[in-house]
Amino acid sequence: MNLFKSPLQELKSGIDKVQAELNDIQSVLKIVPQRCQELLSELPEETKCSKLKEHLQNIIKTCNEVIKNITDIKPSDPLAFPELQKHFLSAYEAASPAYICQKYGNKPGDNYHFATLYDRARRMPLYSAYKMDRSGTPKRKGGIINYEPQLVHWDAPESKQKSIRDINTFIKDHNGVNKCPERHPDVRIAYKLRWSQATDDDFTSFDRGHLNPAGHHAEGDGSEATMTFTNVAPQSKIMNNGPWNDYETKLRIKYGGDFKSDKDMVRLEITQTQIQNCHNLYVVTGVVPGNTWQFGRVNVPSYYWSAHCCTRMDQNNEVPVLSGGALCPNRDDGEVEEFDSVDKLEVKLKTLIEKELHLKLNNPIHIFDKCVPQLTRSKSLPSIPSDSVVPLKPKRPKEYK
Repeated sequence: MNLFKSPLQELKSGIDKVQAELNDIQSVLKIVPQRCQELLSELPEETKCSKLKEHLQNIIKTCNEVIKNITDIKPSDPLAFPELQKHFLSAYEAASPAYICQKYGNKPGDNYHFATLYDRARRMPLYSAYKMDRSGTPKRKGGIINYEPQLVHWDAPESKQKSIRDINTFIKDHNGVNKCPERHPDVRIAYKLRWSQATDDDFTSFDRGHLNPAGHHAEGDGSEATMTFTNVAPQSKIMNNGPWNDYETKLRIKYGGDFKSDKDMVRLEITQTQIQNCHNLYVVTGVVPGNTWQFGRVNVPSYYWSAHCCTRMDQNNEVPVLSGGALCPNRDDGEVEEFDSVDKLEVKLKTLIEKELHLKLNNPIHIFDKCVPQLTRSKSLPSIPSDSVVPLKPKRPKEYK
């Protein structure tokens, strides 16, 4: 796997340089005790030389201790331990994108709530796909607190979202089981976590912009499952709390049937027939990658977009009723542009991606297949062409912690 070998080779190159420098220091230090020993042997047995002898003996002792300590801290070559390659550094395979089935809670059932396509290199989600809870009372609880263990180690048996305390315990246990020595900076808990995904420190200048908003789900696991760093990207605070929040609320009211008066139906341009025919609402919300980065680690999207498909049940089949979408520049002055058909949004997205990422797409963008949602795990996820996102290699965190 080329994506796996490249980080290993990069790590090995850095280790080789450190080893070479430590070897040079050791070589010099080995000469010092030898010379001191030679001087000791030449000194007469007179009392007046006892102080000098003591200093020379201390120098010999200190040099030998330093030489031993250097030997202890020398990093091992990961390529010299084939049995550890998979587990020791599986955090650095960094295959992008990563398909995440967002799992949260301990209730009976599989506890999968929505799907996310995560860009490891840009450390942000490209889109989240979900079914809006049209009947429950929406309520947000708490903040963004959870991390995805399978981004840290793809071979992790447990895929459920974890808090910062639980994810740290998970990494520590993984290191212990696989005998990964934590004297290696790359094995340390904070470094592994920051390599794999965005963390709380990456959002100082931006809001944690939900792709799947908590407000589109009833209070409980469905809402709390959205509180993960794999479901948020850097978003303008003004845009997030202004026009984009207004659009999310509008979508909830429009298709959730939370109308306070007939004036709401007129304002939202929806008829009673449409409400009655809409049994399920499927939403895919995503971003267009931008050309700026937060701390050189997390990409700042240039646009946020959202597409929805409303269906009704006809016996055992879902029949599309209507679709739509929205697009908004990720700026303080960003204004939401709405589309009355998902097809129109797809055309606009293709143009934007080609412009923002300076590439030519060979295929059209299809968010829904004929507006029939494909969000179950037995089917494919909504398709965005593979050439729509420029492949990148993840940038390592600058600091070792």
